[in-house]
Amino acid sequence: MEAQQNINRVSGEKLDTLTIQSVTSDKGYYAVSQMQVLQGEGIRTVIADPIDNRRLDKLEPAQKKVVQAARRSVKSKSGKALLRRRGMHIERSFAHILDCGGMRRATLRGWENLNKRYTLAAAFYSLSQLMRKLFGFGTPKQLAALGRLLIAQLTWFFIAPLVIANTKLPANCLRLTAMSYYLCRARMISGRK
Repeated sequence: MEAQQNINRVSGEKLDTLTIQSVTSDKGYYAVSQMQVLQGEGIRTVIADPIDNRRLDKLEPAQKKVVQAARRSVKSKSGKALLRRRGMHIERSFAHILDCGGMRRATLRGWENLNKRYTLAAAFYSLSQLMRKLFGFGTPKQLAALGRLLIAQLTWFFIAPLVIANTKLPANCLRLTAMSYYLCRARMISGRK
């Protein structure tokens, strides 16, 4: 419920307004008492049960009802879709930060320094996702590659016709694309056909 209050505070609504409809999480956050509170507020819980063979006859009737509702929601088509989306967006971003961001084996002294480094890695990941959404590239290397591609295309459209007109190339080379033209030219220089 604290998350709901934070959302309401950011969006400028009343703190007691309920806007969350569903909670999706992994098995580590499965607690019958917490799910009972959430379902009591009318929030659907899509959290898989870590205990496969939970004895429902040993639970109180209210807890039994909560566990059965959670099982139904996890096995439903929409519940599976929510868990899949959670895995795609949340777990993939954590894995990317740990692997590509270099946080899997960070060697820093002190919890504070490690926390700063992880925060920066998460911020860089978020920035790359924003750049990818807005501009079509996510890293400076991709921007540089895009620039090289643009220069190669401009070269092909403006300079290549002049070069082709002044050189004796086989007819089949004239029909090739820009990259193939340069490969064909390199083969002629090296003596291969």
